Parts: sequence; C-alpha cells; structure tokens
Amino acid sequence: MLKVLIYEVLLVAVTVTGQNYVTRECFDCICEASTGCNINQGCNTYCGPYLISYAYWIETDQPGRTGNKNLYDDFTSCVKKKECAEETIQSYMKIWAKNCVKNKEINCNDVARIHKTGRNGCNGTWFESTQYWRLFQDCYIL
Repeated sequence: MLKVLIYEVLLVAVTVTGQNYVTRECFDCICEASTGCNINQGCNTYCGPYLISYAYWIETDQPGRTGNKNLYDDFTSCVKKKECAEETIQSYMKIWAKNCVKNKEINCNDVARIHKTGRNGCNGTWFESTQYWRLFQDCYIL
C-alpha cells in the first residue's frame, strides 16, 4: 500500500511540475497589471515589464543565463525582454504553482497571485486591494 501511495505522489509531482500553467492571455494580463506591459521598464528591486525580482529568477532554471560571472547581469538582461521574462514566469510556475483559492484546479488567477505574492503568499488577501489585482481582474475574464 505504501509503495502505491508513494508512486501516486511521485506521479502527481511529475505531472504538476511538467505542466505549463501560463497561457498567452494570462501572460498578457499579468504584464498589463504589472507595468501596463511597459517593455522599457527598468530595474529597481523588480525588473522588466513583469516586475520580476532577482530572487524570483534565481529560483527558476534561470532563462537567459550566459555563464557570465555576474548572474545579476544575466537576470536583468533576461527579464527586461518579454520573451525571456515569460520563460522565467513559466519556469517559476512549474516549480511553485499551486491552487491558492482551493477551487480544485490551478488556473491563471492562481498564477497571478503567486507572481505577485511569491511562492508562499498566494493564500493571503493583502494584495487584493492593490492596483495590480484590480488591473489583473479587469483584464482577465474567466
């Protein structure tokens, strides 16, 4: 019985980590909510049109990594480009996506929550009064 349970848990983990959760429409709405999809958005703590942090990028498979000694340069170069930023988000969600609102499926609302709050904060409510969340909801219609 234990072997079957372990096998089922591993099968679920492989299925979840191999899935692409972010659709084109989802990317577009997250981008719009983050910066108005400003492709010229620079870096402070967060960079690029999706406002991705260095810590977020480090937790992924680090798209755009060149082998440069300075990883931060690779990070900023990547997330300032929409395609590389989207690879970063997809990679992050393959690792950290979960059902934040317990509605039996992981969808774009979950992805948008995780993108904004990080891997451990999507169950919270603090961000629901932010401009990001209002803009996201205006854009993404279920």
